[in-house]
Order: sequence, then structure tokens, then C-alpha cells
Amino acid sequence: MRKLRKPSFYMVLAFTLALALLLPGPGAYIKGHDWIITLLIMAMYFGIGISMDISKVIAGIAKWREMLFAQVFLFVISPAIAAVLYAAFLPHSTKEAMIGLMFVSSLATPISSGIMLTESKHGNSVLSMYNVILSQFLGIFVTPLILSVFLKTQFEMAVSFSSIVAELAIKMLLPFAAGQLCFRFRDKLMRPARFCKDYSIFVILYSYVSFAVSEGYIARLVSSLMVPAIALVIFLFILLAVGTVLTGALRFAREDRISLIFTCTQKTIGMGIPLAVLFFPDQGEVALNATLLIIVYYILSMIFSIFSVDLLFQAERKVAI
Repeated sequence: MRKLRKPSFYMVLAFTLALALLLPGPGAYIKGHDWIITLLIMAMYFGIGISMDISKVIAGIAKWREMLFAQVFLFVISPAIAAVLYAAFLPHSTKEAMIGLMFVSSLATPISSGIMLTESKHGNSVLSMYNVILSQFLGIFVTPLILSVFLKTQFEMAVSFSSIVAELAIKMLLPFAAGQLCFRFRDKLMRPARFCKDYSIFVILYSYVSFAVSEGYIARLVSSLMVPAIALVIFLFILLAVGTVLTGALRFAREDRISLIFTCTQKTIGMGIPLAVLFFPDQGEVALNATLLIIVYYILSMIFSIFSVDLLFQAERKVAI
């Protein structure tokens, strides 16, 4: 019997958005029941925990310079650039709309796309794997800390840091730890765990978009995100330019530069959307603003990072000739 292919990210995303527009009722019901969202987040992080082999980070210690560069870029350079753009574009928008830019900038690199893109361009996919695992692990702690510090000083609507820590421990850290404890049983549990990891996020997305549709503010939402979307594109181009220049200045190997450009500019949806929900549990429109910007960035970063890598090494080949 022929095995069914797993649907692509874009197919599931398109189906989710279409379903929310055409049938918002069930999604709005989910949004109105916090315990369902909580279970979905916990199931997703259990799946991440059971599928992540932390021991592989130790094996990559020989590439410590490249790994250190990636983590500093993801969690220091990227948020710093975003903070400057946030301040520059804020007079032309609102904090509720612009805050998604900071969510994007503080996130870890995604589990699958960075490795996949690196392999497709003959980069160092092993280095990508090391950086993905390390950034996902660090992101559980560092990303909420960055966002809490920023929101505390800039955004009065945000919940307190202590509340976020408590929510984070219950909804993300404990399920992740449980998944790690069950790692030895991954052969038996991998299929349902991977299903939860891959698809819980789309149910959460469906609930929030459905809520916006049912409340009648989807048109206002789209118009309010025009300025943040422009800032987001500029942010991506700056990241690609800075990443390209720095990896060249540090004289990293060609395969490592390819890996780092993809790793340092990709941002995970899987962590971003749950964090938006945790930080703004009672403000669905603000959480949805951040969610939509995270999705837009994810798609654009895949497209333009491929273009950037192609352009860079085409130029290098011409210089070599």
C-alpha cells in the first residue's frame, strides 16, 4: 500500500486560514476556552521534547565559534536591530501592531526549514542541526526573558514577568522536560508526538483567526499591519546583509556560511505563536497581530534567504573567475 505524503507547511497553512474564514464558529469556541489552548501548547512542547536529541549539541562542540555566533546573532543582534526599527516605525503605527516585530526578532530558529534549506544549497547541515537544537533549547528561556524586559518598559498591556514564568513552566517547560524523559521511548511515541508538534500550532492559529473573523475586525487588523509589515521586510533584509558580512569577515568556511545565513535569519512559528498567546491571554487582537507577522516573516525569510545565498556565491564564483 502506497504511503501518504505529509502535507506541506503551505498547504496546511492555506487550509487553516481558509477554514477560519469560511467556518469561524468552532475556532472561536476554542479561543473562548483557555484550557483547550493550554493543552495544545503542552502537547506541542511534549512533541518537541521527545523529538529533540540534546546530546547532539555536545557532539558539535568542535564548531563552537560558529555555534556561538549563531546564538548571539539570534538572541542579541536580531532583537537589537528590531528594537531600533520598532522605535523608528512606532510614530507611524501603534504599539499593539508593532509588537509583533519584537516577537519575531527574539525567536529561535525553526527545527525543519533551516536544515532543509542548508541541505538544498550544499551547506553544512550538521552545523545547522547543532544550532537548531541549541537555539530551540535556549529559546525556551531566553526568548521570554527578552520579551518580558522589552514589554515591561514599552508595553503597558503586557502581563507581569512572574506570571509569564509560571505560565511558561506549566505550559512549555514541564511538557518539554516530560518529552525529554520519554526520549528513550521515542520509537513508540514518535508518531503521535510528531503529529502534536507539527499540527497543534495550526489549531491555535485557526482559533485566533476565527476569533478575529467572528468579532468582525479582520479588515481593521490587516490594514493596521501595513506599517509593521514594511518594518518586518526591512528587518529581514538587514539581517541577511549583516549575517552575510559578518560570516565573511569571520572567515567561516563556505559550507558553514550557508548554514549560518539560513539558521540566523529563520524564526520559528512553533515557539512564536504560543508565546504571543501567553503574553496576551486576554487581548486576542494583539496576539493575532504578532501571530500574523510571525507567519509572514517565516514565509518571506525562506524565499529571500535562498535568494541571498544564491546571490552571494554567484558573486564569489565570478570573482574567482
